[in-house]
Amino acid sequence: MSPNPAVLRVIVGSQAYGVATDQSDTDIIAITVDSPQHLIGLGSRTKATVQRDAGHGERSRAGDTETTTYRLRHFVQLASQGNPHLLDPLFAAPDMVLEVTDLGRQLRQMRHAFLSVRTVHRCLGYAESQKQLLLGRGTRQSRMPKRRELIEMHGYDTKYAGHILRLGIQAHEVATTGDLQLPMYAGDRDLVRAVRAGQVALSGVLSRFDAYADATRKVLNSGRCAVPERPDIASVDRWLIDAHRDCWGWG
Repeated sequence: MSPNPAVLRVIVGSQAYGVATDQSDTDIIAITVDSPQHLIGLGSRTKATVQRDAGHGERSRAGDTETTTYRLRHFVQLASQGNPHLLDPLFAAPDMVLEVTDLGRQLRQMRHAFLSVRTVHRCLGYAESQKQLLLGRGTRQSRMPKRRELIEMHGYDTKYAGHILRLGIQAHEVATTGDLQLPMYAGDRDLVRAVRAGQVALSGVLSRFDAYADATRKVLNSGRCAVPERPDIASVDRWLIDAHRDCWGWG
């Protein structure tokens, strides 16, 4: 792990979305700035590290914490590519922010520069692939988390289904508003919570997701999407260069 202190450390996942239960763990994303030796020289090229309370291969339990630490350049690359999970620390509510420096504030302030049609496609694509896994149609079944207790209780993995529906909702929100509200709006939040609690039949979950996905594709095909085709790479790149120079004292 980089010895450099974090410029941003944020609670993400179900707590940031507002759908956590008393069985939820705490997911955190931290971002650090590489030293010149690591970024330019022959130092370690590790891009992300994970620290978790649960043992290797064990599922996190209620109250456990898992922290994923990204190097700034790698984080910005992934966020620019539309990775849905990496939008969380940028759009999470202020009370989810555990630690932030001036650079971290600047990164959060430019969060909309990362949103694009690419983001919408990535959200939908990820949700669709997870949907196929949930239905047993995917080619990567061994990688799907199998929460047998939920399947036995509700007939399907309600937590996994909640992720799928949330991604569909967020894809539609980005496409139609150009923004991402965290925590989720009350109605959306309540729906995802109901799914996670097993209060919605699987057929109902899938029909709701399909409705969001179809509506989102119509927006994309209409040319009236609220976000640009591509992220504002020029602005992000300028900031990224300046951020490293400032942090290294190369101003």
